[in-house]
Amino acid sequence: MRASKFAFVSALALWASAGTASAVTVDQEIVFMNDVSGSVDATDFNFMLTGFAEAFRDASVIAKIQSGSIGQIAVTLGFFASTPVQATPWTIISDAVSGNAFADAVEALIRPDPGIVGFEDGTSAAYDAAVSWLFGNDIDSLRQSIDIVTEGAQSIDGCGSSDAVCTTLQAARDNALIAGVDQINALVLDDRDFFGNDPADVIDAVLYAQTNMIGGSGSFVKFTEDFGGFSGAIKDKIVAEINPVPAPAALPLLASGLGAFGFMGWRRKQKAAASA
Repeated sequence: MRASKFAFVSALALWASAGTASAVTVDQEIVFMNDVSGSVDATDFNFMLTGFAEAFRDASVIAKIQSGSIGQIAVTLGFFASTPVQATPWTIISDAVSGNAFADAVEALIRPDPGIVGFEDGTSAAYDAAVSWLFGNDIDSLRQSIDIVTEGAQSIDGCGSSDAVCTTLQAARDNALIAGVDQINALVLDDRDFFGNDPADVIDAVLYAQTNMIGGSGSFVKFTEDFGGFSGAIKDKIVAEINPVPAPAALPLLASGLGAFGFMGWRRKQKAAASA
């Protein structure tokens, strides 16, 4: 059994490299999109950066990354309010060294100027940007994910901060899935009495995320009370979110005649069509 698994993984790596002469091949691409609207203060922002840094320094996160058939993922981190910005370049994470380097880069980030990103919550624009980053890079992957962190409902583009349903956001989510994104997950945080999980809140944060934000097979939403608990929450979310395809699960691709070579080529065609 071990020999056959090794042979499969070797063949997967060979076909992937043959079909991606100039592209990097990874198990998964993840865009981390983070709310920096007006309700997120400086303390919250620092908790956010610390949480991501601690997650990518954590041995359980690195072990999950290495459990894939390729053993590496590609990540980028963005911020959004009314307008999204990409804060880090695409980075390959494959071991503790690369995880620590990404953590250092995240900790060094400066909050984007409100004059550029605005103050409102524009989650739908964040999704649109994430799709362009996923399909506009030079990376091939077996899975593509968007990870959204927010403490409020969308408040622009036809939606209000007290609206439990946002059709603009639903459309952006659906368009992302149609474009080829495999999974959109959410971490929602309590924002006073506006957005949370108790009866006094105007909007049930988890139900809002389930209705408007998440999508794709196995998608999920997690909740934490505040940014003080962000570090543990984001680590658990990333471990759950990293879902590399192990060798046995990829066998149906070979049986269908698609294989790693064909699958990666199909992904590149998706990228080219999306960026055209």
